Amino acid sequence: MKNKAGSIPTYIGGIGVVLFGLVYAIKPSFMPYHAAAVEMPWEDVPYNFQRLFLTYMKAAASGWIALGVFVLYLQNKFNQNKEVWIPHICLTCAVIFATLGIYSAVSLNMTTPANPPIIPMFVFLTIFLVGFYFNLKYSKNHG
Repeated sequence: MKNKAGSIPTYIGGIGVVLFGLVYAIKPSFMPYHAAAVEMPWEDVPYNFQRLFLTYMKAAASGWIALGVFVLYLQNKFNQNKEVWIPHICLTCAVIFATLGIYSAVSLNMTTPANPPIIPMFVFLTIFLVGFYFNLKYSKNHG
């Protein structure tokens, strides 16, 4: 792999998003910050609301897993043919993911006692920005 500086952060970001999605996909209850937001433990949440929470978690998880797989696939394609549009698509998808995630987390943090994962969203965004920068640099030097 000649493009390590661009590939490694993008692969880390893609794998991280997939893992983030998998946690939400397999979790049988909501996250600790969800419990703080609704101010009750999972066991006290009515069954219909439990089903609703889990449905939303699985739906979000599917999007995150799809994003991660998409970015991993595109980074692999970029490493093969250095098409300059590929890093732009990866970054656009990552910015959408991170921006909406940060907005949701900050909103929840400001309106409830919850402490959602705001910092990991910024970390994902930073990792994807680093990958984008080095992918563009690589494509200009080797395109």
